[in-house]
Amino acid sequence: MKRLNTLIKAIFLVTVTLLLFSHYCNAQFVNNGSIITVTSGELLYSDASFINTANGTFVNNGIVITNSSLNNNAGSFLSGNGIYKMQTNFTNNGNFNAGNSTLEFIGSGNSSLKNKSGNIYYLFVNKNENTYINMLDDEQVLKSVVFMKDKNWIYLNTHTLTLGANCTVPDYSNKRFFVTNDSGALIKKDIGTTAFTFPVGFNSSTFNPVYIIENGTPGDYSVRCLQNALLNGATGDAISANGIKSSWFINKTVLAGSNATINARWKNTDELPGFDYTHCMVVRYNGNKWDFNSNLTGIADGNKFHNISRNNNSSFGYFTVVSSTPSFNIINGDELFANTLKLKVYPTIVQNNLNIDVPSDKSIKTMNINILDATGKIIWQKQNADFQPQHITLPMLAAGMYTVYIEYADKKFIQKILVNQ
Repeated sequence: MKRLNTLIKAIFLVTVTLLLFSHYCNAQFVNNGSIITVTSGELLYSDASFINTANGTFVNNGIVITNSSLNNNAGSFLSGNGIYKMQTNFTNNGNFNAGNSTLEFIGSGNSSLKNKSGNIYYLFVNKNENTYINMLDDEQVLKSVVFMKDKNWIYLNTHTLTLGANCTVPDYSNKRFFVTNDSGALIKKDIGTTAFTFPVGFNSSTFNPVYIIENGTPGDYSVRCLQNALLNGATGDAISANGIKSSWFINKTVLAGSNATINARWKNTDELPGFDYTHCMVVRYNGNKWDFNSNLTGIADGNKFHNISRNNNSSFGYFTVVSSTPSFNIINGDELFANTLKLKVYPTIVQNNLNIDVPSDKSIKTMNINILDATGKIIWQKQNADFQPQHITLPMLAAGMYTVYIEYADKKFIQKILVNQ
């Protein structure tokens, strides 16, 4: 009887396997504890979700497509070298042996990725435009991350995405990249003398990649792009002039023997008032200040996107790009430099009108007046205005903090104002 039951079970499993060849399920597919195999060249399609549960074993060497989510529940086993295509989410709380398999996110709507096992071989992003993958835990991709369409992103949130030593990201661009919107970071293992580009941005509308070459001891690097460059690296007011909007936190697991080249890239629209791309450098916050040195500045390459390198890096942390020392960004209503002639902007709490008083100086003919919002975007400007008292009628602005930035002669002036509608 025992042998008969074993034989019946074996026949049942083979039958299930054969029935799955090019099989279409118009409802949810559930493997409730069985052993199921999809062989190479065969297809399993589910019009709803796919669930592997109750200690089930599912071996995929073909193609599995689900019009919803794919779930591998606790205690269950997922393995093989096939392709998994999910319309929505991939959630693995069980055992996933990635083998040489591919996870491909397809279709409309945002997706989430949660993989308890932590390893993925191929990760393909093939979503409709303006959608993204939301990472819900730390992951490692061994072979390749491929963005197959524009306006697709991977949001790291608070998690790390580690790219293995041989992993590539072949098709990134300013419309397909990794978003480091929180404390999460993109990690690349074993960077050496072959340059690796970290295609990152703080959100889907920014793109500030960094490439790194390690000329010394190879090692694992992590990069996180931040929304602003802050006066004290991790804290303080955002630098609002003579630099760029973004910064990066770059780290290496083992510092010994480091001799890295860091190349930073930004859009010309990221450049803050007063920034000069022909006289700039990559700076690092050394714990006390940004280490700007005018003797080390150079001309950034590129047109729509500018980039510039910094060599011989053995220490890491916060980096940004500036064209003069950012110490002036302590914004308290005074002039940026001690030798700046006195100007006065009032009132500092405004609704529609703003006044600018200037000293009498016949040698100064004109000035440029800019009003910036909290993101550094210029929302009103008057170029080559006469250097004389000005009464400005503001456009209808949303309530909040703004910055008045004035350039005249070789001087610069910043004043915070509060719009209170």
